[in-house]
Amino acid sequence: MKPKIKDLTAWNQAELLMQPAFIRLIDNFRKAVEETTWESRYEDLQNWPAGTRDDQKSRWTELSAMLETTQTIDIAAVEAELAALPSPELSYRLNLEQDNQQIQFDLWQLCYQVCFQTYVPGLPSDTGDETQDVEIDPKLLDAQGEVDWVALDAKVLTVVQQIMQSLP
Repeated sequence: MKPKIKDLTAWNQAELLMQPAFIRLIDNFRKAVEETTWESRYEDLQNWPAGTRDDQKSRWTELSAMLETTQTIDIAAVEAELAALPSPELSYRLNLEQDNQQIQFDLWQLCYQVCFQTYVPGLPSDTGDETQDVEIDPKLLDAQGEVDWVALDAKVLTVVQQIMQSLP
């Protein structure tokens, strides 16, 4: 489920919180896994819209790579062609492995759990909508609207500890 953010203020707050939450999740998982016999591996995933053809995926990948190089290219033309193609939703998965067991977590879903007070991972929608109304967790922001680093670290640690404690 994708979060559905209600207004521009909440959107700006989410932008402020998501990257530090993501980085702290990865770091806290690294530390937690080091204390166990589990091994961790991260994967970048591309979730393509239904009906996307292989040639469209290849072209999107090729054009995206062109934007990241130092080649002399017509950036506006490449961006225009990219905009006309279906584009994937990028996600990042944490794989925890031990013996013959593998457990996977979508790191963005965990970020949503951290940043939003009303987010429930995988909550099905009665309407078939793939979004979920969310609200920023106000405890993660200080009186000036900046990140409360202590509160963010504490909430990330709680999420990671809950997951690690639930492992078989």
